[in-house]
Amino acid sequence: MKQLIINFGDLIHNLENNNVKLCFLKNRGMFLENIKKELYRMDSFYVGSYLDKLIKNKTVINFKKVNTDFIEEWEKEVWELKELKEFMKK
Repeated sequence: MKQLIINFGDLIHNLENNNVKLCFLKNRGMFLENIKKELYRMDSFYVGSYLDKLIKNKTVINFKKVNTDFIEEWEKEVWELKELKEFMKK
């Protein structure tokens, strides 16, 4: 897939259905990562948005596949569903 559309109003369900995880890249923002370690970047309009606001506003965002040749594993903070559920409880 070259792109994914995620509805943050039903984020957990969307992530499960697309088999992706939230991934935060150091100094680059929020991405999605699939099981093949491919990354998808959100539309530039939403870069810098707070996760809690996206969830609260039920924002729908288009994520496009990006080249990962210049991204190192140490730059990634990947959230499993467990971490996301804990965040949403707060």
